[in-house]
Amino acid sequence: MKILQTPVRFYPFIGGVENYIYYLSKELAEMGHDVQVLCANEPPSRKQEFIKGINIKRLYYPLKIANTNITPFLPFHILHEHFDVIHTHLPTPWSADWSFLASVLKKKPLVLTYHNDINACCFCSV
Repeated sequence: MKILQTPVRFYPFIGGVENYIYYLSKELAEMGHDVQVLCANEPPSRKQEFIKGINIKRLYYPLKIANTNITPFLPFHILHEHFDVIHTHLPTPWSADWSFLASVLKKKPLVLTYHNDINACCFCSV
């Protein structure tokens, strides 16, 4: 199965979501799946590389909004990729929104993993 991961950032960026995607993708590749990651080029790395069976494409980003790298060419890349399933991640919206749209247009399944639970009542007394 060809799996397209669309996190905002990826290894070697250090973070919980990035670690989750790295280890999940590595295990999926070891199981024989074709795993590709599309992400922002942060920290600056090779634009295309192959690590532990994972094909990684790092995209240019001119700015960040609310800690989300805005990669203007992400929609183009997602729409031109061939995949069986697309896996995206929240709470950062940019890549998740484009991944959802691509899954609808290409009629491919979307897996959405939500990595954060914001407590809406954080100022309430217990």
